[in-house]
Amino acid sequence: HEPIHRVAIVQDIVIDPDMRRQHIGSRLLKIARQWASEADAARLMVEVRTKNYPMISFCLANGLMFCGYNDRYLPNKDIAVFFGETLG
Repeated sequence: HEPIHRVAIVQDIVIDPDMRRQHIGSRLLKIARQWASEADAARLMVEVRTKNYPMISFCLANGLMFCGYNDRYLPNKDIAVFFGETLG
């Protein structure tokens, strides 16, 4: 959580491969939204590596919108893309 900018950032959502496709990730995102709202964040953002197409699809399927990228954000020089939403 970055209180100055009122943004909560999800850096990782990790689900065991055997447990995927059971909406666990969506439930975790719902809890993150609730926590961010209670922490007075105005926005929730999820960072994703451009190579992680399943996570990009997950973000879009859960109503998050593309909101930018940073080509110097990750230490291994991968490009990070950001998906977010306004909390209300």
